[in-house]
Amino acid sequence: MRKPRRLLAMSAVWLLVLVAFASPGIPAQAATPTLYTDRTSFEAALGTIVFDDYGSPPYPPGFSINNNAAFSAFLGETDYQSTGFTNLNILSSGGYCAGCNGSFELSFQTTSVTQSGIGVYGVGLDIRVNSYSLPYYAFITYGDGTTEDIALPAGASFFGVTAPELIVSIHFGLSGGGSTTDGSFMIDDLTIGDAVLQLGHLAWYDTDQNGIQDAAEPGVQGIDVDLFDNGTCAGTAVASDTTDASGNYLFTALQPGNYCLQLQNIPGGWSITLQNEGTHDSMDSDADPSTGRIENINLTTDDLDQDIGLYLPVVEEEFVPEPGTILLLGTGLAGLGGYVTLRLRSGQARRRRTRD
Repeated sequence: MRKPRRLLAMSAVWLLVLVAFASPGIPAQAATPTLYTDRTSFEAALGTIVFDDYGSPPYPPGFSINNNAAFSAFLGETDYQSTGFTNLNILSSGGYCAGCNGSFELSFQTTSVTQSGIGVYGVGLDIRVNSYSLPYYAFITYGDGTTEDIALPAGASFFGVTAPELIVSIHFGLSGGGSTTDGSFMIDDLTIGDAVLQLGHLAWYDTDQNGIQDAAEPGVQGIDVDLFDNGTCAGTAVASDTTDASGNYLFTALQPGNYCLQLQNIPGGWSITLQNEGTHDSMDSDADPSTGRIENINLTTDDLDQDIGLYLPVVEEEFVPEPGTILLLGTGLAGLGGYVTLRLRSGQARRRRTRD
């Protein structure tokens, strides 16, 4: 009887493994949102902004009740769905509510700032009413398939969220996205937008050629850096910048995505130093010495650690002094007759001889 039991146990293990691999839609990791409680800092994180105040055309004046399709069509930037009371979207005193005590979902897959057909980078809104008897929750669905449930304090006046994974929808109602016809919840000044991200940092003179930025190593001015909106620098650059007197370069107002940097205008005789040395990404050189590229930069937040180390190669020369010649390097006696090797930096090599 032992063999059948063992086989049964092994079969159960393999079944669990197969189920785990066969289950679709399980994200590798959760989204990484940033939450805001004030409008100023929220809007500063956005690029293009769409503002919906509910109090001006194309919205009708005064009080009105509309079905989901009609309300979504007024501005055409957000899809509204009342989930407590069916097709009951109320415009009242320049604000929006679903039955004024019902739940609702806002979807962002068809707006003018939707990215990659998935969602928007940021959503913010003023909370005008939030019932003390039934505090509402924001149930957020992100572009990577994960969700988040956020309790909205009854006294909160603003709620905002940004996420590099993008925001597909937000349901305002009970915990876990549950619907309700109780309580009271009203919003105003809905604001959505795309991202404004930065990419860049430094080209520097790696004097000891170890691929790591040391405190005394200066920046290199005048290096052209081309930006491509793909991971391999294919096609035409979408932007270009030149390193300043401190060696810094910067690209701004970028959207999340995959990018590539290509170095240009490297001075003659200079080379790119070792790539990805050490354990600190902020202190190493990221450029490929053979191509001058930094490929497959997955930009989801500001990335100011893409650095470029440059150096002047050491040149070795050999020559035979004349008989009886003493070669002096500085104040030291280097050799008498025979072969002598000089190690000098490129562009600085000179032969110095003294005669008896």
